[in-house]
Amino acid sequence: MDPMELEHVIGFAGDRGQVLCVHPTDHNVMVVGMGRNVVVQDLRDDHSQAFLQGHDESVSVIAVSKAGTFVASGQQGSTRTAVPEADVLVWDLAQKIDVYRLRGIRDCVTALAFSPDEMFLAGAGADGTILIWDMQTGEVVASVGSGAACKTLLWGPLEAGASARRPNYTLFGTVGHKVDSFVMSYSVANMHYQVSEVPFRLPAGMVRDYTGCCLSPCGTALLLCTSIGEINVFQLDSRVYRASFPVCSGGARHMCAAGPYVFVGGGDGSIKRLTGSGSNWRLDAEIAAGGPVSSISGWCDAQSGQLSLLAGTESGQITVLDGGRMQVQRVIVNETAPVVRVAFKSSCSVRFATLNSLGQVHVWDLSDYTVVAHGQGPRGDTGLSLTFDDHDEEAVAGYNSGAVRAFCAQRGPTAGTQTWEIAQAHRDGVSAICATQLYYATGGARGGVRLWSRTSRAQLFEFADHMGKPVTGLVPDVKLPHLLHSCGADRSVFSYDLKKERRVVHHQWNSHGTFTAMSQRLDSETELITAGTDGRLLTWDFDVAEPVSQVTASGHGQGVAFTCVQVSPTTGKYVAAGSSDARVRVWDLTSGALVATSPFNGFADISSLAWSPDEKQLVSVGLDRCICVWNFYEDAVLEAEQGGHK
Repeated sequence: MDPMELEHVIGFAGDRGQVLCVHPTDHNVMVVGMGRNVVVQDLRDDHSQAFLQGHDESVSVIAVSKAGTFVASGQQGSTRTAVPEADVLVWDLAQKIDVYRLRGIRDCVTALAFSPDEMFLAGAGADGTILIWDMQTGEVVASVGSGAACKTLLWGPLEAGASARRPNYTLFGTVGHKVDSFVMSYSVANMHYQVSEVPFRLPAGMVRDYTGCCLSPCGTALLLCTSIGEINVFQLDSRVYRASFPVCSGGARHMCAAGPYVFVGGGDGSIKRLTGSGSNWRLDAEIAAGGPVSSISGWCDAQSGQLSLLAGTESGQITVLDGGRMQVQRVIVNETAPVVRVAFKSSCSVRFATLNSLGQVHVWDLSDYTVVAHGQGPRGDTGLSLTFDDHDEEAVAGYNSGAVRAFCAQRGPTAGTQTWEIAQAHRDGVSAICATQLYYATGGARGGVRLWSRTSRAQLFEFADHMGKPVTGLVPDVKLPHLLHSCGADRSVFSYDLKKERRVVHHQWNSHGTFTAMSQRLDSETELITAGTDGRLLTWDFDVAEPVSQVTASGHGQGVAFTCVQVSPTTGKYVAAGSSDARVRVWDLTSGALVATSPFNGFADISSLAWSPDEKQLVSVGLDRCICVWNFYEDAVLEAEQGGHK
């Protein structure tokens, strides 16, 4: 058993488009893009997630084959290669393994679609490429690049071909403002498929930005939704435009067909259910989705007629709906912006808080991954720092405006409400914050450490250190409550005697890089540990000027920077650090050995991490909006150590 295992990810980013699909044969399973991963989640069990990992940039589009055999995922163009290759990965959904890595698209994969018989996969890119791959060999069978970006792809019904064993295939796509079709027929003489382009005929002067497409339930018409909020109807057999009708304000963002209905997600936050055929369609029902809808996926049981829908919004919310009754069954909340800080409640191993760059505070319950409380600072005020104040059950956040705001972290009618504010704690932003039973402490984005009364929130005194550079860590001493420690981007560590109101120790690291975070050992001499952008964890003794020990990220890639660090809070046996290569590493503080390293799971740089109080889990957060919950198995660490001693 590995000492560290990825347990759960919270991280659907709705602004990335078509990265949410319901399983075509099991409506209790969804396939969703989270960061650089494809996650297969059982909606009946919040702890059941499978991770399909292989992309090196964010997943931009997902498609699931009709029988649920394959999943295809495309990505943004890689920043790790000279040319921004945007690979497509094909996965065996049952076995959760990759089958093909398909290349040929650059910049970004914009659309993917499997043929109805799962024999072919079509993919389109922002570079204007449209490729068709054979799913038996992984080889390209056709390239129909147009020069303009293709946003939507859809296969039509199969038709009889010249060869009885090989039907004719039709692929529909929107290329720029054009609506096109590509007929793929097998040539017996040439022993391969040939592709011919058959464009749709549009009215003169008709220019639309198409955002989604589906076939009518009867299969005779192609329906396209547009950015101006209308549906365009095209006859399949004649390739002729038939009608247009408005469906929602704010633009029609995505659409799907399920059972006898067509569902449209709108920029106005609505989901519209349409019925009809040919050129005649009417609004049958509608429901609010909680924000502009970016993706929608439907499932219908052929025997019972049961309808299920998944709708994703730009704010990261996933809504599970009964499509027949048009009722919300469940709402899954995700972060809406890059997550900058995470902090656990020190007396509870299932409660933690996060702060994102929009200034939103979420308090999460690890038992079911739901949001207990949601707090919001003024719009436009970026969140910078966070602490969980157990004494008053509050999440306390520091902001770019210089304000400190506290939010109620308890369930109930007051959950998420702002309880108090220090409007101008620092002039240039609050880059670090901590709370004890005696005081609040804040660090400024341009230096300075200030102490605040818990009762009146009045400033008690200030230490004018780290001036001109952000304070990046504040740590109340684990043994002596009158001591406070700070570190900053100036590579300085200061210790303050709060009784005497003066600085008592100053450490300076005379090397390149900056300090990004700090923690403190519970054992030994209760030394301080700083994390640095130079890839070092430095240990500082109160009475020694230079670091007494250090560990590095060497051997794990060049230019790795540590972004956060925390000593395990109960036993103090381990120290964990997050880094710019998206890994979490754990060391045994007694032996100095690296005992656990998270695999490269395709997440963005880690901005913050926190141990659960029982030390059984770590939570890391990043700029890709992902919250990752890691299981830490100490038994596996001890077993490995015992094996090494034999």
